Amino acid sequence: MRFVNAALAIERTGNDPDNIKYYLLEELIPTDSSGGPFRKYLNNTSTVPIFSSDPEAQEHVEFLSFAQHIQYYKTDRKAFFSDLQGEYELS
Repeated sequence: MRFVNAALAIERTGNDPDNIKYYLLEELIPTDSSGGPFRKYLNNTSTVPIFSSDPEAQEHVEFLSFAQHIQYYKTDRKAFFSDLQGEYELS
């Protein structure tokens, strides 16, 4: 597993503080098979982990879910990472 490169971009038009847009930019994960098939662990739309019959993958699922919940509670329920999705399955 690894982190993707990411950045926060802020667009401000004029001096109006209500006219600010925020964008999260992140590294594009290739869709070709050069990195192997992509395995999803958690989805952006749900905090429910995706079950895997592979014991090693299931361990990753449980760790990522645990890390997400710890972040949520450590920030007094103000924030958590929701994009803990998966990895390429290397052959």
